[in-house]
Amino acid sequence: MSKEKLEIVLKYVDDEYVDLGNMSIKALESFMSVTNSLKLIAEQSTDEITFTIKKSSAYASVNSTPNVMQLIYKDIDTAINGQSEDEVITSNLRNIQQQISNATMKYQFMYADVNLSDRLKRAKRIKKKRKTYKYEYEPMIVSGLFNSIGGADPNYHFDYGNNQKTVVDCTIKDVTVLKEFLYETISCLVIKKFTKQDDSKTTHNHCAILAEDQVPIFNKLIRDLNASSELFNRLELIHDFAENKKYRIENLAILLQHYSYFFNDVNEYKTLLIITKGLENHVLIRDFREKLLHDFKLTLKKL
Repeated sequence: MSKEKLEIVLKYVDDEYVDLGNMSIKALESFMSVTNSLKLIAEQSTDEITFTIKKSSAYASVNSTPNVMQLIYKDIDTAINGQSEDEVITSNLRNIQQQISNATMKYQFMYADVNLSDRLKRAKRIKKKRKTYKYEYEPMIVSGLFNSIGGADPNYHFDYGNNQKTVVDCTIKDVTVLKEFLYETISCLVIKKFTKQDDSKTTHNHCAILAEDQVPIFNKLIRDLNASSELFNRLELIHDFAENKKYRIENLAILLQHYSYFFNDVNEYKTLLIITKGLENHVLIRDFREKLLHDFKLTLKKL
């Protein structure tokens, strides 16, 4: 077979030889379906192609230069191996796979010396590979009129009008506290989970309701941490944060609980542990600090 063609032939249907000049309805429907899928696959890869349909057996081919045909075959090979994220290629190749795997049909599907008929029969059902996203996490503060809460998977809304709103996921335990603030204007620390590849995947998860005086303290910490990658400066920011006397215990408790979203270095964990050493038995601090201490020790063992 030629490296300049991708060829498919329908030879028999229900043990009857297929003649392009005298086809049964079943043969016609199958052949038209397969050739249309072949066209869609090929044109998804390139527009540098032509097509051939021949008499005798029901024969169709995609034609181009060897380099172009290699690109089309590569896309098909990727889909057969379950690695294609292209919906057009995977859905149409799945259709061809279904027709070729039909016991009443005898197809031959070839690229050069590669028997694609056999490969498709042996392969798992062709399907689009689910996209994998690299997610990033960052703390942020959202404010507004808190006007809705509930759902089987609890969340609450800040509605800004004109169909603009921020939805924040929370736990049932969070709902117990949050419901006391319904229909009030509040500020909340949340964790934004996002991927740069797809804005629609962005979500927000509740951390804590902040008092008015806490908002500038956390805003400054988030802003300054995002602006600094130098470790010494980041450690200084932790110390500065702890020196704010108003809401100091509450602020440190929030930071301990959500430390992994603020910090990424073992020295930052150590600094936070040192700062909170004298508060290790405080009811707001104890459990969160113990969790950080446990994680800190595990991290040291891996170094």
